[in-house]
Amino acid sequence: MTTKKCVACGEEFVPSRNSQKYCPECREKGRTAEYYDQRVALNRMHAGDYTPKVFHNTCKVCGKEFVSVRIPKDICSIRCREKRRAETAKCPGCGVLLISKGNYTGRGYCSEECKEKALIRNAIANGLYLPCKVCGKMFIAYGKKACYCSPECKKIDSQRKKEERLKKYEENRPPEHEERICPICGKTFDVTRQTRGRKYCSIACRQIAVKRRNEETAIQKESQSMIQTRICPICKKSFDVGLHQRSKKYCSPECAEIARKRKCAELQYGTIAKKRSQIRSICFECGTGRNQCERFTSNFNAFPKGAEVIMVGSTPKVIACPKFTNPKILPTEQE
Repeated sequence: MTTKKCVACGEEFVPSRNSQKYCPECREKGRTAEYYDQRVALNRMHAGDYTPKVFHNTCKVCGKEFVSVRIPKDICSIRCREKRRAETAKCPGCGVLLISKGNYTGRGYCSEECKEKALIRNAIANGLYLPCKVCGKMFIAYGKKACYCSPECKKIDSQRKKEERLKKYEENRPPEHEERICPICGKTFDVTRQTRGRKYCSIACRQIAVKRRNEETAIQKESQSMIQTRICPICKKSFDVGLHQRSKKYCSPECAEIARKRKCAELQYGTIAKKRSQIRSICFECGTGRNQCERFTSNFNAFPKGAEVIMVGSTPKVIACPKFTNPKILPTEQE
């Protein structure tokens, strides 16, 4: 397996993927090339081989003098940094110093009112300051699909929708009892919600209806199996076609053979017509076929031997050609 050199410690290792740059030990301990550079510089400083650049600074918060290495600094400690932030921090809503309003953290707003106003401004800018669907109160929505200002309004709207569904169900609900007329005997019978699919007053009437339906189906099948009369497109004679002969078009095999020959003749005529169109591709100057015309095959740069040429303006024109031939005419289609 191929090995790589760690960019941090320089040791060779077997990578688990092609993009791996650090060895497993450096990855586990979070060591980078900068870490080793700092360690080398520190060791050299302790050994006396390297003296880092030292800066003498004065803290701008407490006035204490302190020393920094490699870069100059303005603040001596984290406490002074937090104190400076608290003294200079301003409210993002109104811009007043937070320390003047009793906020010594250097974060947040000067008051709840200022915070609410800032949030409303941001919501209006982002199109999220919407009216409540129930009470109409304006509120800050945490998504463009939000419709309610509070859980109470959401509960009220859910209850209203539930009542509308129940009302619609009661309006479309079938009656408890319904009177129907039997289509067989004409007798009136009662139908409940549980038996609203019932059509007949008794089992005897239902059996009669089933028997009638079966008889109608049998008659329909019998009518479909009846013999049909067709006319032969070749000899114009009428002939009968049974249920299993629906695809039959001709009255006899002789007429079918004539139709087949006609179809072949049509296909052959299409080929002849194509050849005719090719032969009729003639030279527009002398009428000779394009393949036999020297003028055409030379892209109108040469003239046939013995041809008479005159100038029409600046264009040469052939008025007589020894190879002139009339266009070939194919024989017409035999009837």
